[in-house]
This record gives sequence, structure tokens and C-alpha cells, in this order.
Amino acid sequence: GAEKTVVTGVLGSWTSGLWPFLIAQKKGLFARHGIKHDIVFVPTAPGLVQQLTAGSIDMIALNGLAEPLHAVEKGAPVAIMRIMGQTTNYVMIGGKSIKTLADLKGKKARSFGADIPKAFTAIGAVPVTVPPVGVYEAIKTGNLDYSFINPGNIQSLKLNEVAKNHCGPVMAISGHNITISKRTWARLPADFQKIIAEEAKATQRAYMNWVSDFESRALQNIRSQGGNVLAIPAAELAKWRAAAPDFLAVWEKDTAAATGDAETPKKVAAR
Repeated sequence: GAEKTVVTGVLGSWTSGLWPFLIAQKKGLFARHGIKHDIVFVPTAPGLVQQLTAGSIDMIALNGLAEPLHAVEKGAPVAIMRIMGQTTNYVMIGGKSIKTLADLKGKKARSFGADIPKAFTAIGAVPVTVPPVGVYEAIKTGNLDYSFINPGNIQSLKLNEVAKNHCGPVMAISGHNITISKRTWARLPADFQKIIAEEAKATQRAYMNWVSDFESRALQNIRSQGGNVLAIPAAELAKWRAAAPDFLAVWEKDTAAATGDAETPKKVAAR
């Protein structure tokens, strides 16, 4: 049949989190079914979901869970196609190591999305939204004191050149996801819907086999290049968790209020 073009949004630039999508491209999983992706780079995660909702793009190749969930909560015509769990841990990197939460007070910390800035504000840090590709320059020029990012991107973006101290893990994002406009999904033939669902599962398996090894090797490379990888004391992380909002509980409450359906968000939150 004729080749079908899908306008696909990508956050910021090509990063290690997009490996599932790139694996699928490299293996020809899309091409063999006549699917061509027209890639559009968008600087922020909320901007990606806004463009998807407006119909400017057909799907998002990778995003965090918070923005699509907030969009669904508000009734936006989008759906989560695939959640990729077991994503890598995030660490804080900067010129100085972090021993207590007081070390972050008043410091400019890289953030993104709708919820993570609230976690930094809760401990007195100043959240600054910076895409992954902007972190190097922001730390080098002092526009950021610390970045919040995973080891794979520290390696691929050469952040070890401008920040030698890597403190964490701070948290793990529960999953990335592929999000699609319901309009786009509805106009796809049933056989295309089946193909996408099947290939998403195959790509996820390949990604899971790859990601843990990649991140472990990234940490080894960081150390070999003179980087310091230090743990933030568990007691300090416990204080941070206590100070930050319970994002899942907030989402459950807000979704129930917006939809008038308390049972569905309760079931989702319990998984």
C-alpha cells in the first residue's frame, strides 16, 4: 500500500531515552509496514502534549508520564500507547557534591515538566527548565548550579567536562511513554493499529535488554573520566520525599474531580 507519514514529536533532541524509537527505525520495523515518520523537535514536555492535543503532531515518540496524565485528566483527546518502565535513575550533577538538602537551597537546579519543579521548590531550590541539549552550556555559564539527569545522557552530552560531581540516585522516573492523538489512532486502519501494538512490544523488549547495561557502562565511563559518583545520604532523601507533594495522590484527586469518576483513577493509582 501507499506509504503513510506520521508527524512525530520528539522532546528537545535525540537522547538515550529515545533508543526504543531509534531501535525500531534501525531494524526497519516501521519501514517494512510502509510507515514514515516526519520528526518535529519540541523544546518542552508540556509543549509536546499541547501540539498533540491541537493536532499539529500525530504522536509523541517519548515523554514522561506526568504531562499525558494531566492532559487526559483535563479531557484532552490523547491516549498513552505504551509505557516503558524500569527507566534509569536520575542524579544531581554540579561543581560541588551534595551532602544535605541545605546544599541545594537557593541553587538553580535543572527541571522539566509540570511536577518536578514542585519537588525542587519544596526544598528551597530554584527550578529552571532546560532541555537536555542545553544543560552543558547552562552549567558552564552558571545559569545552572546543578542538573537533574540520568547517567546515559551525562555521557552522551559530555557533561563530565563541565561538572565532575554526580550525586544520587535522587529518583527514578517510573516510565516513559509513547502518546498518540485519538484522532490519529481512529483514522488508522485496524491492521496498522495491530502492527503498532505488536512492534511496540517487540521494541520494548529490545530496550529493556539494552538499557541496564548501557547505564552501568555509562557510570563506569564517568568514573574513568575523573567524575565522582557519590550517594546522597538516605536520611536526606527521606526528608526530601516528606517535603515534596505526593504527586500520585494529587493526580488521583484532581482526575476524580475533573471527570466525576473516582473509581478509575483510584484503580490506576493502585497499580
